[in-house]
Amino acid sequence: MDLPTPNAASLDKSVRKGASLVRLSIFWRIVLTSLLIIVVMAGVNFYALFQLRQLSALSTTLVSQHYPAIEQAKHVQAVAYNQLNSDK
Repeated sequence: MDLPTPNAASLDKSVRKGASLVRLSIFWRIVLTSLLIIVVMAGVNFYALFQLRQLSALSTTLVSQHYPAIEQAKHVQAVAYNQLNSDK
């Protein structure tokens, strides 16, 4: 008559309860953690590249639209000062 040992009973319970649980070795935990870090860093890099692309587009818009207006305003101001000086 064989009596089940406590280890066999606890093993049997753990097999029944956690059949879907997989115990990972330390190596695979380190590998999965490293992969997770790489994925997160890649996401951060893509987000930064997207933001830099938006900033570049805004800078291009600024240069193409606002700088000519500023230069024209400076020219109008210079002409107005020249007219004031010539009247004196």
